[in-house]
Amino acid sequence: MTFQGWPLTSLALLLLCVVALASPLVTEDGYQFVVPTEPLPAKPWHDHFVDENAKTPEGQPNNSAKWIDWFLQRSLDNQLEKTAAQGPWETSAFFFNWAMWGYLSPDSRFQGDQRMITMSQTWLDTLQKTVATAPTDPEKAQTWQPRRLNSWGFLEYTQPLLEVLHRPDLQAKLGEERVEAFRELVLENVRHYGSAEYYNKMMEGAETYINPAVHPMAVYIHGWILTGEKKYLQMAHRIVHILGRDQLPNGMFPYRYKIYGPRHQEFETMYYHNMDLRGLYLYWWATGSQEAEAIFRKSVPYYPLNLEPPYYFNDGADIWWKDQWRTFWPEHIAMVAAVTGDGENAKIANDMARDGISGDRIDLPLGAHAYQQMGLRQVEEKPVRDEYLIEDPDIRGVRLRFGSWSSTFTTSSFTFTRASAMAIAEDHKHWSALHLARPVVVTSPLTRSDRDYNTLGRSGAFYNAALGTRAAAVATVYSPALTAATWADEQPEAPWQMREVWLLTAEGDVGLIESTVLEANEARELHHEFRFIPSEPMGEGEELGEKDWAISGIRFKVWATDLPFTILERARRSALSAEDRRDWQVTLSDQDRSPLHVALDPPAEGQPKPEVKLPETHAYPAAYSRYSLVQVSPLNGITWSGISRETQGDLAILRAQAGTRQYLVLHNAGKRSATYRTSDPAQYLVASWLSQAVPAPRQGNEVVVELPPGGVAILTR
Repeated sequence: MTFQGWPLTSLALLLLCVVALASPLVTEDGYQFVVPTEPLPAKPWHDHFVDENAKTPEGQPNNSAKWIDWFLQRSLDNQLEKTAAQGPWETSAFFFNWAMWGYLSPDSRFQGDQRMITMSQTWLDTLQKTVATAPTDPEKAQTWQPRRLNSWGFLEYTQPLLEVLHRPDLQAKLGEERVEAFRELVLENVRHYGSAEYYNKMMEGAETYINPAVHPMAVYIHGWILTGEKKYLQMAHRIVHILGRDQLPNGMFPYRYKIYGPRHQEFETMYYHNMDLRGLYLYWWATGSQEAEAIFRKSVPYYPLNLEPPYYFNDGADIWWKDQWRTFWPEHIAMVAAVTGDGENAKIANDMARDGISGDRIDLPLGAHAYQQMGLRQVEEKPVRDEYLIEDPDIRGVRLRFGSWSSTFTTSSFTFTRASAMAIAEDHKHWSALHLARPVVVTSPLTRSDRDYNTLGRSGAFYNAALGTRAAAVATVYSPALTAATWADEQPEAPWQMREVWLLTAEGDVGLIESTVLEANEARELHHEFRFIPSEPMGEGEELGEKDWAISGIRFKVWATDLPFTILERARRSALSAEDRRDWQVTLSDQDRSPLHVALDPPAEGQPKPEVKLPETHAYPAAYSRYSLVQVSPLNGITWSGISRETQGDLAILRAQAGTRQYLVLHNAGKRSATYRTSDPAQYLVASWLSQAVPAPRQGNEVVVELPPGGVAILTR
């Protein structure tokens, strides 16, 4: 059995069978637990992490160890507040964990350094004062609770505590009374977060929104180790059970899932996947759980699919409010490699370590452990998958990667684009991207872009795809949702129909966007946005010809459109920042208006305020329709030519030629079958209703294709 061509181990198959059967909830002492899906251990498999005699083997990079030493040196220099830790070492939640790892680990240049003990004594004393003192900020004081530790970062307290409690001599050096006071503070918080009232309430939401429950995994799994009380192990097991139950075929744990119905499925950006794997790793190391290991094995494809080599995160499938195109930490990729022995994940984690990617503060001692385990278990690197074109149910769409070019197409809930693409530079040090390509119905002033209709709604959209070996045609028809109503009781959709048809190939992409009014309505503007991430900060497109640009490593050309105005503007990288205008955008609009950065940003110092032209609300009659036909491809890649579009009723017909290969793409948006006839000498047909390519069907001298409703096909020669 395989998923997208990647084999599942018998262990993973066992997991699928186990979690497919919904484990019933049982009440025990007021707690809502699940019937265990595997025997729960009577005692921990491991009760701490650091082995003073185990050094990361020669040749195995350890990114996390390097960064812990770096942060410890900044602490010694009293410069920690100038780093990603964002505060002095005396009050940093991370410091004690770093210091105990540094003092104990042979991977640290601070092993045995007495300064780690002295500074940790100060840190422990400072913590006791901090948790007993109300903040002076009135706003923070309103929510402050005495002696309350942050549950999401609880690992920073329990991991070093486990190391100290394992070593009586270390307790004596730190001060036994001091250690006991810290242990009691930790246990007090374990009891609070582990109360039936708190846990049951947290898990009510976790049934459809799991990651807030996985963040505090250390409370429960380390609470079990610290107290020996089985109930904490049962709490942790229920969290792991939900992770396994809802995990998708290529490894993703949906961010939120089935809250608004069976088709609600949100992409899990890299940050949340990392946090879920952190919790899973804590559970696995403490229990030796086969179920946790199977979840890790099923998660193997996630990073190789979402990180374009060597390690750049492709964020095109994300939910709109998490849109940021940021690569997060390597520690959790190392965890996958350490648990499963997978060579692709090892390659990514090691490349990030060798290149010093993401010098952040998160989960460093746990990451140092995972990197060390990779070396001790002799996990060998292997090349990351390449030259593939697959349907990916995790993003409800299609992915391809051929060398330095990759594309995605998604129809998941709340997504900000259907199509995106990335081009990696030859030196692997830079990348550029088609951030988004989407139709937008503007109903608000430009200052409130989140109040427009520009994302998919709660159920996403349906799509059909015709997949060949090096090319796919993907099509969807939908109505965009009001982005500002994402969390409202009801989310309205625009009375418009959008059709997108994309030809995704190893040599680049061709896209058609059509926008048609279903019911007469009022709006300010219809436009089609094509937003790019240049490789250089604040980069922009270089004009190559009429409506033809080079954006770093990408070529973008508008082959045809009936939208009369072309607006070049700076646009947001992050959906949540109005000031972050690093991206460069080509907007094809039906209104003559000022670019976004001119309308919204203050003029340069000493410059007069420009005249701003904004679209006014006006009527859009039923059947009003506009389209755009574009090319997005590697800048120095194969030559594209002959790109055109025509329609026959509900049938859209695209023609394109890449080098000598000719493509003819068909999509039937109607509710009835449609027939297409051509005298073109096509050789092969790939279609959404066929399982494999077939010779082009002929009737006499014509190729004749019968397309079912929603059907999409490619004829090639």
